[in-house]
Amino acid sequence: MNKFIDQLEIVFSDIIVNKDLFSALKDIKVFFRANGVTQYDDRVEEVESGYNLMKDYMSRGYKDEMRESLYFDMLRKLYTVAFDSSNDVLVSNSRYYFTAEEKSSKINLNEEDISGKFEGYVQDMAMASLQPDNIQHEIEEKITHEHQVYLSVLFDSIIVSPYWNEGICDKMTATLLNPMLDVSDILNILSGITLSSTYLFDYWRFKTLYNVFLGSVDENIRQRAFVGWAFLLNTYGITLFKEAKNLFVDALKNTTTDLRHQLYELQLQLIYCSDAEQDNENIQKNIMPDLLRNGNFKITRSGIVETEENSVDDIIHSDEDDKKMEQMEQSFNKMLDMQKQGSDIYFGGFSQMKNFPFFLKISNWFAPFDVDSPNLSDVRGKLGKMKLLDSLYRSNSFCDSDKYSFAFAIVSIVDQIPENMREMMNTADFFGMSSDDSNSQSPTYIRRRYLQDLYRFFKLNHYRSEFGSPFIDSNVTDDKIMLLSDLVKYDEFSNEILSLAKFALKHQRWNLLDVLLSHFKLTDELIKKKLDYESLKWHYYLMGALLMHRHMYAAACESYKSLLILDGLQKSNIDRNQLIFNSTTEFIDFPIDCIDLESSKESVLKSYALSALRSGDNTLAAECYRILSKKNSLFKYKLYHAIALIGEEDADSALSILFPLDIERDDTNVKRTLAWALLVKKDYEKAEKYYDKLLLFDSIVADDYLNSGYCKWILNKNSEAIISFKNWMSTKKSADSVSDAFNSDNNILIAAGISDIDIKLMIDLVNE
Repeated sequence: MNKFIDQLEIVFSDIIVNKDLFSALKDIKVFFRANGVTQYDDRVEEVESGYNLMKDYMSRGYKDEMRESLYFDMLRKLYTVAFDSSNDVLVSNSRYYFTAEEKSSKINLNEEDISGKFEGYVQDMAMASLQPDNIQHEIEEKITHEHQVYLSVLFDSIIVSPYWNEGICDKMTATLLNPMLDVSDILNILSGITLSSTYLFDYWRFKTLYNVFLGSVDENIRQRAFVGWAFLLNTYGITLFKEAKNLFVDALKNTTTDLRHQLYELQLQLIYCSDAEQDNENIQKNIMPDLLRNGNFKITRSGIVETEENSVDDIIHSDEDDKKMEQMEQSFNKMLDMQKQGSDIYFGGFSQMKNFPFFLKISNWFAPFDVDSPNLSDVRGKLGKMKLLDSLYRSNSFCDSDKYSFAFAIVSIVDQIPENMREMMNTADFFGMSSDDSNSQSPTYIRRRYLQDLYRFFKLNHYRSEFGSPFIDSNVTDDKIMLLSDLVKYDEFSNEILSLAKFALKHQRWNLLDVLLSHFKLTDELIKKKLDYESLKWHYYLMGALLMHRHMYAAACESYKSLLILDGLQKSNIDRNQLIFNSTTEFIDFPIDCIDLESSKESVLKSYALSALRSGDNTLAAECYRILSKKNSLFKYKLYHAIALIGEEDADSALSILFPLDIERDDTNVKRTLAWALLVKKDYEKAEKYYDKLLLFDSIVADDYLNSGYCKWILNKNSEAIISFKNWMSTKKSADSVSDAFNSDNNILIAAGISDIDIKLMIDLVNE
């Protein structure tokens, strides 16, 4: 919750989380008394009277089938009081809300004829076009100015407005679906509704956005409404409204497109957009330096071309130029690939261009780019016959906010632009995106550009701290993930949830994967009935990957085991109701011997084997790697098989694998494992020779010193052993002491005849 409404957090918790009407009434009255608030007394008294009447009926033994429904109605009524009160706190304590309240005090959304105002503007402009040329421009300017002022005030009024009612919802819906209105005005109003809903849930705002999304025939309007509606899905308070749940269910049934997939796609776009600052850092550090180093090339709308330089060096070192060209193309293509996948590659450049007076009004941050906008009259005058604004309008590369930034910035340097550059800027395709691009009006592109407008506001606007950003911090993934809404059920959205989880795994976004798997927990019903086999198996695979990342290897092994059990059941066509599900661990309790490891998929078996090896279950790991080696003669399978066999104290079998591997490949890991196997086998002299070789390699690891020290010590070369142990102490990354190491490998030392007294003396000698 925002700092401005922290004082009401207890009340909201009483209502939304605990559903405790008695405590909520008590706490909200305490808050009102402490702050001298009296304007809500009648509304609170109405709820309290209803609650007391309900208690009285119950005490008399009356049975009321509507009791629960009435109780929740009272909770919702008190919620609207708390909502309006929190709005008052914001108005009193934040700069923007205070100013917006003053500006919009004359607008009452319950009474305002909004649709009539906007229709009147369209009609007035039509009449102005019939006026004589000498006065037409002046009249149009006056009409447009008055309209822009009204639009800005209405935008502010929507943001600071209290909890809506059905009348406002109906009025707004009719206005936003009115075909007589300018699309730009509708888009701006929709952004105002979205911005006014960043903290607390308002069902009537939610329904308005849904009505527009469902009812509009303009894709730009539909997508802007959809983004706002989707943001509200996880807003604090939505769980209190069964109407919202019903509307969500209806939306899934009634939309002509696959709404589940659209929500998933929007979620991915939101994640990519949230990474804009990191992407900009990547561009500045890793891509731009390559482009700038190759100064004899330039980027044009036709691609990368070489500048005309007739130096002798170019002729002599033509191969070098080819390499530079190739490097430059690779860097440029990296940037284009980032843009294609959804990255906001222009944020860094345009983030420095939001200080123009145009951006002082919040509503302008969401204004669709319009060549004829009165805000661009000076720009049009300075550009003259240049078609730059037309080209900018048609471009699909930039969001609307950046288009305005570019237009304002270019006029400040237009007089300094060389003539040949002016000619290039005068072409219709200057920005490298043709106007007939088939994707430009697709829902995906429309949403992406709008999200970029929103991102710039929430990152750069002076008042951004007064609003709750819907964008995600990759380091602190929280409830801003829309698919974490309580309205989203795992069995209904399994494809989308698991696709997002796979995305998180692929891009190593462990916080995102963690929050998804923590929220969408498996249950007995999901295991036995609701989720299909593929979804369940993917869940366990992803869970195993997360547990491996956390170094919880035993739990990861259980997760992969559950996956294999499901795979075996599916192949055998056994009834899932026979499964024993542990709701505490979320694993399936079933004997491992029911699993046919031989027929298991290699991709799953190798994960199971590695988790078993790292958890210390060497017997299981050895069996898995034996099967994997038969399926695929990969080097690492053989090596890990040998490591597991050593863990089982079967050094001879391990060596029978390792010696051929050592001949086949000159690999330090093979030599390291071989040396350890010889040490376990008590072949100390051979082990010493291998460790001596390892210590000559650049790829030496700290434990090579430790194990070499064991060999020297056992062979009574104690002075050399002490040096090895000291080297281990100086290079190790762990906090382990030499005493900890000796204790961990005590079985090796005891088997070699090293006594406790020897160990104590060696510890003392190493620590001197």
